[in-house]
Order: sequence, then C-alpha cells, then structure tokens
Amino acid sequence: MVHRLPLLAAVFATLVSLAACGGGYEGTPSPIDTSSQSLKVASGPALSLMPTELRQLEVSGGTRPYTVSSGNSAVVLASVSDGTLRLAAVKGDPLPVNVVVTDAKSTQTTVSVTVTNSPQQGPIFTITPREVAIQPGATRTLELTGGTAPFSATSLSPNIATVTVSGNILTITGNAEGTNAEIRVFDSRNVTQSALVTVAAPIPSPSGQPLAVNWPALPSVLSLRPNNGTTYTIAGGSPPYSVTSTNTAVISGLVRNAALILRTGTAGNASMTVTDAVGNTVSRQMYVQTTSAPLALYQTSVTGIQYTTADIGIGGGMPPYTIVTTNPSLIANGTLFNGDVLRVNMQNVGGPATLTVKDSEGSTASVAIFVAAVLSDLSISPSAMTISELLRTSIPLRIIGGKAPYQVFSSFPKVLNPYFDGYNTIVVWPAASICVDQNTPVIITVIDATGAAASTTITVQDNGPC
Repeated sequence: MVHRLPLLAAVFATLVSLAACGGGYEGTPSPIDTSSQSLKVASGPALSLMPTELRQLEVSGGTRPYTVSSGNSAVVLASVSDGTLRLAAVKGDPLPVNVVVTDAKSTQTTVSVTVTNSPQQGPIFTITPREVAIQPGATRTLELTGGTAPFSATSLSPNIATVTVSGNILTITGNAEGTNAEIRVFDSRNVTQSALVTVAAPIPSPSGQPLAVNWPALPSVLSLRPNNGTTYTIAGGSPPYSVTSTNTAVISGLVRNAALILRTGTAGNASMTVTDAVGNTVSRQMYVQTTSAPLALYQTSVTGIQYTTADIGIGGGMPPYTIVTTNPSLIANGTLFNGDVLRVNMQNVGGPATLTVKDSEGSTASVAIFVAAVLSDLSISPSAMTISELLRTSIPLRIIGGKAPYQVFSSFPKVLNPYFDGYNTIVVWPAASICVDQNTPVIITVIDATGAAASTTITVQDNGPC
C-alpha cells in the first residue's frame, strides 16, 4: 500500500493564543472586505481527523481578519492566521466538535470536526480486555470486536511487551517487568484503540516438583540472537534461585523472583545453569548466532540542536560495534549506548559531520550530522532527519525549553505517529506498514502550555518498489 503524503508549505509554526476556547487572529490589521464571496472553509461543513493529526485548511470569503473558536479544545485545538485555519486533533471522542470561524463583520461558518470515530470510518472497534497483566516470557491473547479489518498493532514500550495481530486476535508477549505499556491498535480506516499491559515476574513458591525452566526442549542447543533479551520462568525446586553463565560476554542472566532474564552479547557458545536454594541445578547449552542482516543505522541524516543528544539505533552486522568519527572539527561525536545505540553529542554549529559505525567484521554504516543553533525558547532535537521506509523501530525526539504540559501532532499519523512519554521526550512510531513512492517529509509538531509551537521534519526515504 502506498501512502502519498501532502507536502505542507508551512506547518503550525505560529500557533497563536490557544486558550480553552480556541485561537484567534494575531494583531489588528485593517479589515479586508471580500464579502462578495460567502465565508467558507475549504474542508466543507464536516471533517474527520485522527488523534495527533495536524491539518491546515484555507478560509476564504467574508471580511478579514478572521477569528476561530473550538467547542472543545480538549479534543480539537484551533487557530487562524490570514487565510489559514489550523486544526490539531488532541484525542478521539465520539462527539463532533464545532469549530466556528468568524469574520470581521461577525459572519460565521462552522466546521464539525470528529476525531477518530466518525461515521465515515465505520463501526468503532473495542479491545477486550483493555488492561492485561502477564508474566515475563508469557503470552496473552486479546480479541478485537467491531471495526474494519485488516488491523495493525504496535507497542509503545517494546522492551516491556510486544504485540502481533492475526485477524481480530492480538497476541501480547511479556518481555521484561514494567507497568502501563501501551499497545496501540489501528483498523483499516485508521480508528485507534489502546490497551495497557503490566508485566510482572511470578512469585516463586515450593511445589514439590523438580526444578525446571520453561525454555523449549528442542533443539538441544538453544539459538538466540546477539544483543537481545529474552525471559523464561523458573518453577519447582526450592526458591530462591540463582543463575550462572560459562561465558558472560556471550550471554548473561538475572533472576528476579521466578523470572530468568537472559541478555545476549557477542556470538558464541555458553552454558547457563539455574540453581535453587538446596543445590538442585538445571542447565542448557546456548548458541548466540551471527546475523545475516547487513549493518545499518536507523537514520541516515540527522539535524540536531547544539548541546543536545540524539539516539540512533544500530542493527544487523556482527557485534560488537565501534564508532569512527571522521569529522575533525568536532561538530558532533558519538558514543555507544547499550551496545546497539549510537548516541550523538551535538557540539558546534555546522555540518555535515560523518559518524561511522563499524562491526567486528569490518562492515561500516554512516550517518550525516548537522548541528543548528538554539534559536527559540521551544525546540525539538533533532530538528530534521531522514529514515528508511523499512524502519520498524521507534525514533526518540527531545523537547527543549517551553512550558509543560506538551502536546504532539503529526502531519500524517498514518505513517508516523508521535507519543509524548512525559519526560521531555517524544517517541515517534512508524505505522505497521510504510511504503512511499518518493522521499516524503512528515512534520512532527509540539505545542506547549503557552501555545508556542516547534516542529521537526522526518523525511521517509523511498527504498524502491514495495
């Protein structure tokens, strides 16, 4: 499926006076009389938006300047400047919101804005249940009712829980302990629903059964991916339990209650042994395999604000990775974080600075870094980047300055969907399936409590036919 995104000439750069009743026209210019034409908004009398979507519409006719008010600014924010009406969908709501545009002679026109669940988007679907508690390494299925198939799903906290969808059934897998991991589900008409997942380790208790771990019985040597994590459950024996590895550079383990949490490192062989309180043991030979995927960085070009950082995921190749800085002017440098993340430190204004990552077999991948000066009280870093349409991982953005609380929006949430994590970070998630027929910019906008706005442009790179 190909998404052709509209190229916005200017995106929500000057949201003005977004109070509870909406926004208005900035300043008091002389009225411009175009009353020979009736006052109208280009969308017509009704409009449907997705949550976090930002839309610009032309206002014409009547007598300028125009003002605007939103009937429910908790659902839809509205502002108008010259002949451009800007609408930002905050959250879904079953009731339409009346956005009223008024000209200088008090003539009015109304646009009915429905966020997510408009009649045009078909029947609303639900997730049952909406709150789930599972153990690390365990799975749980949820049922989707209503909506318009096919469905897609993503986890906003994949380190805690991941999700797959087949038909109207979601399968959630617990990865590591955590609370309120949001699972976001989309139907084919882009209606969105969420479920919250809590992953907690099981509490061990003596059962009189032999010590056992629920790792698969076959094959006899368990193969795992490098630089990854997996969790199994320990049962039986006499708790508390402990774990040892014959080669911690290849694989290491942690026991929490009855959860065995394994973290893989470089490729190789190691034996893991779980021991209970009276010395009973169970062991497993494990092989951390090489990966056939080529070495790649998740972004190929990043523009950031001076004195900030940006995290770029590393994938494929053969770990461990090392970093090569090829720009001597110290525009930017990089460090390895968590073994598979390139953390870029933006230092001096300029660019491009090329940062290159090398794997243990000599393969390399590079990213171009541009550093911009801090120009306003509110900004987003990086302020621009280019990603592949094949990207299937999250993109972190940092909010600098401004005043909390913040709200974030996307010019095309069907392709890139932003989520504010509450800690001055925007997490941008690609849709389950992205395919563009040309390099396509998507603009992510943050609005702070004062109505100030800042944007970053993420260009989705065309990688050939889908």
